[in-house]
Amino acid sequence: MNLNVTKSMANARKLMEEGAFQQAGSLINEVKNLVRETVQQKTANEIKNVIDKLKSNKSIEEYEASLMKAWIVGDAIAYTKMENNFQDWLDEYERLENSLVAYENKDCSPEELFKLHGILEDASRVSYDIAYFLENQDRIKRFEEAVAGGLNEKGREILARMLLKKLNSLEY
Repeated sequence: MNLNVTKSMANARKLMEEGAFQQAGSLINEVKNLVRETVQQKTANEIKNVIDKLKSNKSIEEYEASLMKAWIVGDAIAYTKMENNFQDWLDEYERLENSLVAYENKDCSPEELFKLHGILEDASRVSYDIAYFLENQDRIKRFEEAVAGGLNEKGREILARMLLKKLNSLEY
């Protein structure tokens, strides 16, 4: 699969300009969506069979369960396995929290307020990174809990609906 992402990323690093990074980010997002759609198209027929099995209360093979998991939380699994900055984010979050203590109940000068603003900006960014990682971990956990020990009728119905919705999104 020709991604053309690496050229855009290398160009952004070379130029070190906001627009270049935004352009690279946009392309990365487009390709990410294309990859997801491609894998879904390549496995659509198998997912249709899984949906039929879920609806008719037939047993799901191990491969089919893996495929179903990939369709529902595969993005979260791949992201959480790939992400390697989580501990760094936690450390940075703690450092920023400790930095903010100096500003509590203090009448700040304009210079101090600018510094405080910068700390808060960084803390906000790190908070969202941590939250996104934890959200993906939680999605995986909830899915695994939902299918642990077999699927009841309601669980099968929910999974079938989720898969059908994703499948229908491929049919323009």
